[in-house]
Amino acid sequence: MSPADYAYGHHLPGWYDDFREVTAPTVWTASSNLEEARVALARLPAGPAIVKDYVKSAKHRWKEACFIPDVGDEDAAMAVISAFLTEQAGDLNGGVVLRALRPYPQRGIEERTGMPVIDERRVFLWRGTPLAVSGDEAALLQDSRLQAAIARLRSPFVSVDLARLEDDTWEVVEVGDGQVSGLRDMDPVQFYRALRTALDSNP
Repeated sequence: MSPADYAYGHHLPGWYDDFREVTAPTVWTASSNLEEARVALARLPAGPAIVKDYVKSAKHRWKEACFIPDVGDEDAAMAVISAFLTEQAGDLNGGVVLRALRPYPQRGIEERTGMPVIDERRVFLWRGTPLAVSGDEAALLQDSRLQAAIARLRSPFVSVDLARLEDDTWEVVEVGDGQVSGLRDMDPVQFYRALRTALDSNP
């Protein structure tokens, strides 16, 4: 894999256009500049959103530095963005990313952070072919729009995180470079056997 392949899968601006039809509306800046973030905020659709950088969020501080209840309340939204940037300090990846928060059915609330618990799955793909899925979801990748997005992948090895919407369809929450993505609840032995088989048959 090349550095460009890595950046494509690891940084949201790399993969977003290829998955635009199956993920939440998203805007971003190229830096930590708050005025740029304010301009970007105005381009989001009305409703709630989250703030993160090109790679990660501050989910452990959900209410203070991640969740924006209403993008129309600019002062409150900017306070959350400012708190996120303070939290990241010198560890900011790229710039500020603002994503509309979609209507995911909640399975509960994390007691420690207050973050909603939703139905999520992680899929690892090698050259567009699934290697492993966290959880038993045979129909997870059957959506034709999702299949089309996967066909556009420009990196051979990625993880794709999906969340269930209210209509029981799935959409992309995050794409990650497969080399640095955690296995979650997958069996490591089975995963690496599947990866070895994929590499041997389709290097």
